[in-house]
Amino acid sequence: MRLDPDQPHPTPTAPPARALGLSVLAVGVVTAAVAIALLLQVAITVPAPGAGSTPAAAARAPGTGGSISGSGPGGLIAAPIGSISGASSGPSPAPFASTFGSAAGASASGAPAGPSPAAPAPASGPGVAASTSPAASAPPAPPGSFAQFNLPAPWVGGTSPWANVWVYTPAGYATSPGTRYPVLYEVPWGGDGWEAGIHVRERLDALIARGTLPPSLVVFVNQARGPYRPSECADSYDGREHFDSYVAQTVVPWVDARYRTIRAPLARTLIGFSQGGYCAPILLFHHPDVFGNAISFSGYYVAGIWSPETRSAYAPFGHDQALIAADSPMVLAGRLPDAVRQRLFLVLVGTPSEPFFGPQLTSFAQVLAADGYHDAVLDSPVGHSWAQVRTTLPAALAALTQHQQQAGLFGGASG
Repeated sequence: MRLDPDQPHPTPTAPPARALGLSVLAVGVVTAAVAIALLLQVAITVPAPGAGSTPAAAARAPGTGGSISGSGPGGLIAAPIGSISGASSGPSPAPFASTFGSAAGASASGAPAGPSPAAPAPASGPGVAASTSPAASAPPAPPGSFAQFNLPAPWVGGTSPWANVWVYTPAGYATSPGTRYPVLYEVPWGGDGWEAGIHVRERLDALIARGTLPPSLVVFVNQARGPYRPSECADSYDGREHFDSYVAQTVVPWVDARYRTIRAPLARTLIGFSQGGYCAPILLFHHPDVFGNAISFSGYYVAGIWSPETRSAYAPFGHDQALIAADSPMVLAGRLPDAVRQRLFLVLVGTPSEPFFGPQLTSFAQVLAADGYHDAVLDSPVGHSWAQVRTTLPAALAALTQHQQQAGLFGGASG
C-alpha cells in the first residue's frame, strides 16, 4: 500500500543494491567527491559597491550508501569523479566568482491576497556570490525557521477553503537583507509530513551548515483538505481541483513576492517522495519556464497507474486517456522541445530491485537518457520508505547544487 507520510512507518528490509547508469561507486565516495566541488554556505549576496566574492572552502558531504550514476549530454560536473557518468573533461568553471543577474528569468507577477502576514519585498539588482566556511571560521549555525500559512485553496469542495503552506528559511535569513536564495518546492505532503518522516528542519540545518546545500528556502505545498486524496498534483478532469496550476501560478509568485528569492527557473527545484516523486517531474515538464530541476524519491512516472501501491491514482484523471498521457512524465519527456530538455535537470532516487517502484525508476531513467536530459540516478539499498529519503537526501542535494553551480547559478549569468 502507499505510504502516508503523515504517519510513521517501519523501515523495510533493505533489498540488494543494483547500480544504474554507466559507472558505479559507493555513494559515500560519490558524495564526498561531489561536495569537494561545492562551496560552503553559498549565498547570492547583493554587495556594497566594489565588493567582491569571498574564497570558499571545500566540504565533505556525508556518505549515504548505494550508488549514483549520471546520463545526458553534458554530465553533472566539470571534472570526472568516476561514479557520475558523462562528466565533462573540460576545465572547472571559476567557483562562485562572477556576477549573477538576479532578475534573470524573474517573475514579475504578484501574489494573491490571503490571510498571510506580509514580508519584506525582495531586493532588486544584481548579486555577487559570496561564501564562508562555518566549519573553519564560525561556530555551528543556529537553526532555521518554519512558518505556516493558509492560501486560498486550489479546489472546490474538500474539507477547507484554505490550503496549507509551510516555508523553511535558513539561519541568517532575517539578518541578511541583501541576500537572495534558491528555493526548493516540496509536493504534496506538507511540512508536517516531512517533519514526522525525517525531522526535516534539523536535517536541512545540518546540510546547510556542512555546505552540502547552499542556504535555501524550502516551501512545502500540502494537498490535504482537497476533494482528491491523493491529488496526484493534477488539474483534475472534472475541474474540482487545480493543484498543478496552483503550484506554478499561485504559490511561486506568492513566495517570490514575500521572500528574497532568486527568480530564475534554475534556482527553483521541485522535490517529492512517493506520490511526490511522480509530482516533481510532471510539474517540471508542465512548467519548464518556472522550474529548472526536480528530485524524485521513489516515484512512479505514469499518470493514473494502478498497482497495490497506487490504488487511487486514477481518480483525478477520470480514465481520460489523453489527460493521462499529458500527465505522464514517461510520455511527456519526449514531447518537449530539445532546447527545453537541455535546460532541465532531474535526480531520480530509488531501488531498482524493488517491485513496482524499481521498474518505474529503471524505465524512466532510460527514457531520460534516450531523450537527452541531464540527470543523476541514485540507487538506494533502502526500499520505499522515509529511511530512503533520509539516507539519500545529502547525495541528491549535492548533485543538484553541483548542477546549479556548473550551469552558472552561483557564478555567472543565467537565463
